[in-house]
Amino acid sequence: MPVIVPEDLSTRWILEAEGVFLLDRGGALRQDCRPLRVLVIDLDGTTADSVDGVLALLSWSPLQIEPVVAILPGMPASRSTAVASRPWSQAWSENFDAVILTDRRDDDGLPQHSLWWDEVRDFLDWASEHVRAHLHFGWAAHAALAHTHGIEVQGRPQRAGARVVHRVVRRQSYLLRGVDDEFAVYARWQRRLAKRFLIEAPGIELLAESLTGEPYLVRTYDRRSLYALHQPLGDASPGAGPRVGASHAALLIGNWLNYYLYQPTSLPRVGLGTRGQQR
Repeated sequence: MPVIVPEDLSTRWILEAEGVFLLDRGGALRQDCRPLRVLVIDLDGTTADSVDGVLALLSWSPLQIEPVVAILPGMPASRSTAVASRPWSQAWSENFDAVILTDRRDDDGLPQHSLWWDEVRDFLDWASEHVRAHLHFGWAAHAALAHTHGIEVQGRPQRAGARVVHRVVRRQSYLLRGVDDEFAVYARWQRRLAKRFLIEAPGIELLAESLTGEPYLVRTYDRRSLYALHQPLGDASPGAGPRVGASHAALLIGNWLNYYLYQPTSLPRVGLGTRGQQR
């Protein structure tokens, strides 16, 4: 949340260097304060686990979020127990501040070989033109990287089903504020993605990886897209507590909502059209 300070505050630059979100009085008066509309695309209609996990993460934020759950044409109806879903054909003309694509829990194939690959690509193209902030989990993250950046999984995915320790690569990132240098994430699948492809790709940056060097968290330089190559709030592994990575997931989503969604959306910006959309 922003802190309103006098325009001539002498220590303002120190606070900004520490990542404190500051506003002068004029900026505060022009803020666009309203609920943030987040479109959640359920890619895993066979179970409610993925979409309900995402909705739980959104509900932990102190910001007012209005989630809308939708499914793409031909995909199974969502089994979410939190928010009733509707077909994408009923939501595509509405305005949204952000879009989240969920993981596919039991899909062991490559995204580009999926029966719904064309529908997913069409949606990604629509979102790139109409929605400012994009967040992709697990299978959806690999699908978006393949379609948008041409970075594809190498070989057939292998079931992992294990607690995997990851480390922060870029500590300065706002997305990893409060996250420990090493943190655990539950990995359902092991999808091999060469790190050198990410490093060499223009416009994207690696933020976190496993201790063995496998990429986990990737963002674009323009702060529009975030790719989490596992579902942060995944299944509980045996003996590891109710949810592996719950604290990391809460911090990640909280930081994303604040720094990548709320702050850019709430401030007046030249070139912004309707809610969250760029002209």
